[in-house]
Amino acid sequence: MCTLYVFAGNNGSGKSTFRSLILDKMDSDINVDTDLIAKNMKLNHVNNPQIKAGKKFK
Repeated sequence: MCTLYVFAGNNGSGKSTFRSLILDKMDSDINVDTDLIAKNMKLNHVNNPQIKAGKKFK
């Protein structure tokens, strides 16, 4: 059986901070971090990286 952890909330509510604090304790090989995707896309000069990062995994 698989378990999916979803951290949802308003901007600035601490989702990324919470996830980074417990990520090493979770038994997971997959971590989808749209903040990191947006940052990488922004570094590559892609327009609207936040929107595109959210749509990347639809």
